[in-house]
Amino acid sequence: MSKLALLWDIDGVLVMSEPLHREKIEAIAADPFGTGKPDHETGVTIHAEDWSALHGKGDHGIYDWVKQKNPAYPLLKDEFLKACADYYLDNASSLQPREGALEVVEYAHSLGIPQAAVSSGVRPQVDANLSVAGFDKYMLFSISADDVAGGQRKPHPYPYLKGIEYLRERVKAVSANLRNNTQIVTIEDSASGVESGKRAETTAVYWKLEEDQKDSAFADVTVTPEQDFVAIMKNVISGP
Repeated sequence: MSKLALLWDIDGVLVMSEPLHREKIEAIAADPFGTGKPDHETGVTIHAEDWSALHGKGDHGIYDWVKQKNPAYPLLKDEFLKACADYYLDNASSLQPREGALEVVEYAHSLGIPQAAVSSGVRPQVDANLSVAGFDKYMLFSISADDVAGGQRKPHPYPYLKGIEYLRERVKAVSANLRNNTQIVTIEDSASGVESGKRAETTAVYWKLEEDQKDSAFADVTVTPEQDFVAIMKNVISGP
């Protein structure tokens, strides 16, 4: 039996946004007032090795980490999120789809399989990603971090459970079959996102961005960067 729906993460899965995401966070964390140089008293310097802990957290979670690192960090969360969104939107024109993602999205679309996006990104970033990279016309809807309460963000299952609820509301023709969450595929590039998808009882695909990313016990399928994502996903979509 072929899978009945796909729920995609966005950053690092549909869109190669991780470099811009890291650039914006590092800039605003180190220079909260936008002076053009790091503020060593109130800012926070994010090092390359910190990203193993920050990957998949989204701007809300990273703000909490920054405040923990330096309680004197001066921006309120809303101010931090706005600064991040402004920086991101100013540079969003450079975004590109991740290689293989658009081909799989178009393949699923050709089969009439409904698709949506469930992201840890804030709403302006989500909308920019989908629009600039050309995915917006394939997604029935998108869920952002702004649609989910703080304690219910990934790795909590709620974001994907909310996505499944929206699918059932919008896809009346297959709503009965969509009661079986294992027939819905979630695609993620972080261990926290994979856990969220699996705890929602979906078929969880872990598409790693880097070979040395830690494995996830929650993944039903793991795809490394050197493997053929398109071929593997076609098998997942058409499999049992």
